[in-house]
Order: sequence, then structure tokens, then C-alpha cells
Amino acid sequence: MREAKNTARAIVHIGYDGKVHKQFKGHNAKERFENEVRVLRLLEERGCDYVPRLLDSDPEKLTITTTNCGTIVEHISGARIKELFGELERDYGVRHDDAF
Repeated sequence: MREAKNTARAIVHIGYDGKVHKQFKGHNAKERFENEVRVLRLLEERGCDYVPRLLDSDPEKLTITTTNCGTIVEHISGARIKELFGELERDYGVRHDDAF
């Protein structure tokens, strides 16, 4: 697996099968894990097709496995990020507030 991100908040690996594996760590890791699982499930229920699909989660290890939906958010222009996050809030009632 290739490491895509390693910060104080999470370690993210992209598997050779294309799946994204994320382990939450640091301050409020359990709460952030629970929130991400809840939001990904909600967005899938509401038909949002441009966010990853939750494939698996482990609340004891604070890990999730998702589909890979394309470009790493840090590689998207600021204007496009603003547009996508605006759509999430307007169309699905979800506000993205993670720091990058």
C-alpha cells in the first residue's frame, strides 16, 4: 500500500486494489471516526455520487476503508473545493470542516 497522508490526525494508505484505508489518531480520534462514518453513510443514503463509499469500519481500531473517488483534495483548486463543499451543504445538508 502507498501512504497518501500521515498527519497528527490520520494515516491514509491507498491499496493496490484502489481502496483507501484510513486510521484516525490524535485528539478526538474516536469522535472524528464516528462523525466520518455517520456522514459517509448519510451521503450514500442521500445519493451523493462524488464522495467515497464506506466499505468497512472498525470502531475498536478507528479505521475505515472506502472507495477511491479520484483526486486527493489537496490537489484540487481552491475554487473547485469551495464549489464542492458548497454543493455538499446545499444539496445534502453536510458541512465539511476538516483542515487540510
